[in-house]
Amino acid sequence: SLHDALPIYISKDKLQRHKKYFDEYIIPKIETLYANVDSLECLSDLGIRNNPSELRRLRKLLKLFLYYRKQLAIGKQEQLRKIHKIIKRKKYDDLIVKYPKIKDKLEKIFGYGDTFCSDCGVQLLEKAKDAAQRDHGSPIYRYHNPQVLKKVREILRDYDSGLEIEFDKELKKLSPSAINKDALAKILSKLLLGWLCEKKAPIRINNFPEWNPYIMQFAQGIRTCPYCNRQYITAFYSENGKMRADLDHFFPISKYVYFAMSIYNLVPCCKYCNTIKSDHEFQKEEGSPYEISLNDLAFFRYDLGFSANEKKLKLITKSNSDKSRELVNAYNQMFHLEEIYRTHEDLACNFMEKHYKYSPTRVSALLKSGIFASEKEIYKLVTGNICKEQEILDDPLNKLKRDMVEQFFGKRVLRMVAE
Repeated sequence: SLHDALPIYISKDKLQRHKKYFDEYIIPKIETLYANVDSLECLSDLGIRNNPSELRRLRKLLKLFLYYRKQLAIGKQEQLRKIHKIIKRKKYDDLIVKYPKIKDKLEKIFGYGDTFCSDCGVQLLEKAKDAAQRDHGSPIYRYHNPQVLKKVREILRDYDSGLEIEFDKELKKLSPSAINKDALAKILSKLLLGWLCEKKAPIRINNFPEWNPYIMQFAQGIRTCPYCNRQYITAFYSENGKMRADLDHFFPISKYVYFAMSIYNLVPCCKYCNTIKSDHEFQKEEGSPYEISLNDLAFFRYDLGFSANEKKLKLITKSNSDKSRELVNAYNQMFHLEEIYRTHEDLACNFMEKHYKYSPTRVSALLKSGIFASEKEIYKLVTGNICKEQEILDDPLNKLKRDMVEQFFGKRVLRMVAE
């Protein structure tokens, strides 16, 4: 099966959180445009004034977005393809291509812009202020109001008691006149993002004040690029800046603008893979890391070549089916996997050398010497840290290491050292 070990899994609570974001920030924009699309001002802005037939098509397209709101938010690739086929069959995509202003408008609606990347410190402040106003029974206008700060501490304490302590430390560094919304938001943003980067335990996504590229990446829990497994994509935060993985739009937004915020269209990946993929599409329908695992489809094999220029590390399809071969070729051609993995041939060669040095006879002799407690202990020392199959995306080159152990030491040893 192509679906034995999917590299990316999104739990129900993350899907619900994303749908909540979609319903709160994107759907109202579509509804507003749908309600006002007949106005002269709107028609002029979209460039379709005095064109009733185009207006009808646009209205139907917006209605389609509203009808498929759930699928657009959290639908899997199969559902997204279905929506695109409907749009293409009804020639709504021609409307988007023909009128650049309509495309620009849809980009603003579906794009993750300011609300998606907004400051989580501001979000937390707003949440605390709303809670304080409810308790107080009257409007509160100042963010440094004691009631608001009390709610801020309660929220922070709910995440981690250490955050409340750090917040008070930072607050004491400011003079009373310097405590305002911007200063508080900056402190909270620094604390929250720093905490997220350091925290290893799962976070309570539904309680978190914001859903943004950072939060989404932490929710996914992916440590390395699912396309190449060569680079870490873990986030980093400091006072000087923020870093996170790129988010590849599997269906490129240059063509599928309405999938810009579809969660199954957002693939956390390394900058190399995102850059090289760019706006290219897989020719075959199945191909997203949410649908398939390259580990299920292919394995790396290292062979000594007859010349210096001959490829020694190759990606071999596990199955003889045409579908598997086509998918592996598509991945290889898209990301140049065999090419970029040539830089890691020394690692493969190292496993081959260990295979010759630690033959079964040598391992048996070492075991009889009494130095080692078990065969497993010897092989673990020889092969190094080898992960379980489901942990391949935890560290770079995990797949290559597993494949080399299986090639040179066999499946039995692989199972033994990966336990």
